[in-house]
Amino acid sequence: MATAPNSNFVRDLITSFDINGRANAAAEFLGRFAHQEVLIVAPTRAAADELVRGMCMRSGSVFGVHRFTLVQLAIQAAVTRLVEAGKTVLAGVAVDALAARAVYECRKRGKLQWFESVARTPGFFKALASTISELRLNAIEPQQLIQAGSSGKDLAHLLIEYSGNLDETGLADAASIYANGIAAIRDGEFQASKFPILFLDISPSFYLEQEFTRALASQSSDVMATAHTRDEEAIRVFADILNVVPTLVQPDRESTALDRLRQHVFEIAAPPPAPMDTTVEFVSATDENRECVEIARSILAAAKSGVSFDRMAVLLRNPGLYQPLLEDSFRRAGIQAFFTHGTQRPNPGGRALLALLACASERLSASRFSEYLSLGQMPDPQKPGEPPAETPWIPPQGELYADLSSPEVQPPAEDVSNSGTDAESPVIAGTLRSPRYWERLLVDAAVIGGYDRWVRRLEGLGKELRKRIEELGSEDEPARIRLEQDIARLDNLQQFALPLVRFLNQLPVTATWKEWLDRLEQLAAIAIRQPEMVLSVLAELRPMGSIGPVTLDEVREAVSDRLTFLRTEPAERRYGKVFVSTIPEVSGLSFDIVFLPGLGEDIFPTKTFEDPLLLDGQRAAVSCYLPTQDTRVRRERMLLHLAASSARSRLWISYPRMDLGQGRARG
Repeated sequence: MATAPNSNFVRDLITSFDINGRANAAAEFLGRFAHQEVLIVAPTRAAADELVRGMCMRSGSVFGVHRFTLVQLAIQAAVTRLVEAGKTVLAGVAVDALAARAVYECRKRGKLQWFESVARTPGFFKALASTISELRLNAIEPQQLIQAGSSGKDLAHLLIEYSGNLDETGLADAASIYANGIAAIRDGEFQASKFPILFLDISPSFYLEQEFTRALASQSSDVMATAHTRDEEAIRVFADILNVVPTLVQPDRESTALDRLRQHVFEIAAPPPAPMDTTVEFVSATDENRECVEIARSILAAAKSGVSFDRMAVLLRNPGLYQPLLEDSFRRAGIQAFFTHGTQRPNPGGRALLALLACASERLSASRFSEYLSLGQMPDPQKPGEPPAETPWIPPQGELYADLSSPEVQPPAEDVSNSGTDAESPVIAGTLRSPRYWERLLVDAAVIGGYDRWVRRLEGLGKELRKRIEELGSEDEPARIRLEQDIARLDNLQQFALPLVRFLNQLPVTATWKEWLDRLEQLAAIAIRQPEMVLSVLAELRPMGSIGPVTLDEVREAVSDRLTFLRTEPAERRYGKVFVSTIPEVSGLSFDIVFLPGLGEDIFPTKTFEDPLLLDGQRAAVSCYLPTQDTRVRRERMLLHLAASSARSRLWISYPRMDLGQGRARG
């Protein structure tokens, strides 16, 4: 353990190729302060928890250990200043919405030249939100962007508009949080910065992250940082902050194939020859689905040999492609898994709300309303005289809201037979019985836009059906029964649809975000059976309440992506289950066996691209902190180093031989 010159204070930077060396050094450091409060800053809360859990298993108990990720600690440091300034945290979909607002205002004032032709294209405001967040986290001023050509001038206007909206509305994004946290620490307002600090495998890449880390280290007398030996960026930052030379920890055992892979992967020179062993296994499969089947088989085989599920991990570079396949393979194999990203599926509640907003935007389009009906999200009918249900408060999700519990979606009712609802009711135990009839009735009524026309056309269809019954006489009883059923269905449709259409018709043309969110929460409560996840997304937009006026189309654009797919955050403990995560989330964790699928062309490593809004040549002219292609390639390679580092005894690597999408063999 190194000490600072002329003092007994610990200042050390530990590096190793495997996580075990770094974790052991970290535990030894924390052991020196067993009777003091200490601070752990880790890439994920799970990494800090796992380190402390290991210490508890060895010593029996641990007290006074404060565990945070870097951004969570920044919020803790900045919270007093943010409250005093009346600031509200801005995160999630609200960042995209604020970027969309900046685009709207700049186009309205004619300040966009280079981006004018693409400013209204789908995805532009999301790309802009990412770029602006990166600029602000690197403390880039608008004046610096002006020298970056035509696109730089447009970005400067957009950055000014975005920052101005933050100041006017009392919002604090990640950059504001870090800046306030730095000021609070330097002024001695954050007591926890005086504790001994362990930086466990974090890699502060943005300027403000580095300055926040520097401020923390300057206040504490005892600081240790750990980093992967190949993480040159993190080593450079901490060596400068701590003013130390990194110490390399080597394993005290004979070298294995896994050790050699960790040390020599991506090196040009050939490593010294050595025998292959079982610590590294390469497997090829026909396609991605077959890969996941082979992973499930290998997990079951390892479990039979005595390795528990929670000592195995599957690391994904492309979770969108592999996670659904893993879920299916694990379900069929009976394997319990913990997905750190939760499970993502099409969100019928969110899609239903988007369909209704599209219905309102398109002058109460009957086809859009039919789309809403087809999603089966109608709530249970209320009893006559029963007051409408109150809209529950649902917290937003995300790392910045870690102390708030995630919404729980109530399971759908399973017993349809005992629901006590009439067979012709529009909803039976949450299951639509007659939406297809409703859609046919809308077609028969020739419903077109406008609330008054909805009323007239549906009433006209009812009169026509009753007239047909009168004309039948008493001879054609089956036709009479069919028409009477249609009249009953039409009554159900009118009772449910017309109040909802009236509500959509009364939506304002423009309003502030607060007014829109109030209306959307009411709409979700009356039109969606399980609105919890929708309300959680809307809660993320609450900090933008005073911004406006905003049009309905702007609202739809801002929430479209988040409402289309439902992400259910994991609420259960991960122990007893196979750990499935993205590669960055495994930083600081270790497992006996690590499975790494998708090590193939266009999957891992993925192709890296320049930021289309600020190309690399312009980035180099603006600031040395903005990443360029070399940095992106280095970070992509670092992901493989992290995956190999997390495996204790075996690394299982697989790749698909065929690209089924293009019908060819992978390179």
